[in-house]
Amino acid sequence: MSEMENLLSQLFQDKPILEAKLDSFKFEIMSSILEHPIDFQRQIFLSARRRWGMILLSSLIVSGLGLVALVYFKGYLFLEMLENFVWFISGFLPSSWLSLLWQNIGPNVHLLADTKSVIKLLWHDYSWPLMSVMVLIVVMSGIRTRKLSLPK
Repeated sequence: MSEMENLLSQLFQDKPILEAKLDSFKFEIMSSILEHPIDFQRQIFLSARRRWGMILLSSLIVSGLGLVALVYFKGYLFLEMLENFVWFISGFLPSSWLSLLWQNIGPNVHLLADTKSVIKLLWHDYSWPLMSVMVLIVVMSGIRTRKLSLPK
């Protein structure tokens, strides 16, 4: 135990640092700061841009998942509401191009009711393989970026 105590006492002793070494260390730090200055305004701008991008991305994901859930669980009600909304809007437009469009597309809109079976097929049969491939891509890209960022 005494050897370990001696080693620890030598390790944690406060010895003064030589002034020349301290000056060279300060000089190296200041030269590296002057070579690569930090633009704080740009950093603030980029952080705000990232924040708004994340807000937009999350709102798109939530609205997309909400629409998928709405079509999956209440597809018939969604199609009826869409049809009523289009007929309502078509009365307010100066030209009835929307009503003509709905007359051409309207009968085929009920094909969207099959999306429930398609979503169920994709979820039950292909969700785990797709998820495993995506996880593999994320892990491999993370390893690749770490390898590229390591100093050689």
